[in-house]
Amino acid sequence: MNYYGTLGSNSELESPVHPGGKHILMSARRPSRDHLAQSDGTWHLSLERLKAAAKERLNSDFAVAMAALHDGWPDYEIQTWTVQAEEARQWMAAKADVKPVVPFLSNLHAQREAMGWEGTLEELVERVIQNTNAYTAATASLIGRRHVAERAIDAADDPSSIAWDFSLPTTTEG
Repeated sequence: MNYYGTLGSNSELESPVHPGGKHILMSARRPSRDHLAQSDGTWHLSLERLKAAAKERLNSDFAVAMAALHDGWPDYEIQTWTVQAEEARQWMAAKADVKPVVPFLSNLHAQREAMGWEGTLEELVERVIQNTNAYTAATASLIGRRHVAERAIDAADDPSSIAWDFSLPTTTEG
């Protein structure tokens, strides 16, 4: 039994004899509906499927990079980051003589202090702001890179030629 395709389409005919017309003798059966017949008798993935596969790889790599920002932090603590950031911003925005109540950070500071941690609430707030700013910058950088790569994939004739890099510069604390 032979397989025949129509150039540039995913149509496939199975026949012991050439069906005539624009059909091309194919070297093998069509691997999937996403494959299109080529003039040399081979099947290649459609541009649409190649773009979808590239976006799947892009999003997988992006997810790994985002997850790396959370390495070393328990999920329950990560879930408090928005609360910490909001309280720290409120505290920093207030005048020195009228600081707002910041229940999470105040309790965190009190617990640390009770366990022998040295440092003021102001130092904790400043550290939260620094960490929030660093996390926001890293997240924005990764998201921006994903957007650029996704747009390049959409515009590409060969999505496999599009490269991306989610590595962030390492910082050292001094």
